[in-house]
Amino acid sequence: MSQPTFAIELLRDYVLTDLLGDDYAQVIYWSGKRVARKFPVMPNEELSAFFSEAGWGDLTLLKEKGNKFLFELTPHPRPKKRQRATSSSRLDF
Repeated sequence: MSQPTFAIELLRDYVLTDLLGDDYAQVIYWSGKRVARKFPVMPNEELSAFFSEAGWGDLTLLKEKGNKFLFELTPHPRPKKRQRATSSSRLDF
C-alpha cells in the first residue's frame, strides 16, 4: 500500500496541529504507543520491511549489544513538489 507522502505530511504537520493545538504532542505520543502495541516486536528483517512499507524509509541495524540495538533510519527520496499557483497566476476551472 502506497500513500502520497505529501498528503500525509500535510495532515500530520498542519491539519492535526491546528485541530489538536496544545494537545498535539500528547496525542502523537499516545498514537505511537498504540501503533507499537498493534504491531508487536518482530525480527530485524521484518522490522526493516515494515518501516519501508510504511513509507518511513530504510531502517538499517548499525550495532547490536545484548538486547540493545542501534538503528539508522534513512528517509526515502521525496518526489519533487509541484509548484503552487501564485496570486499572479491565471487559473482556469
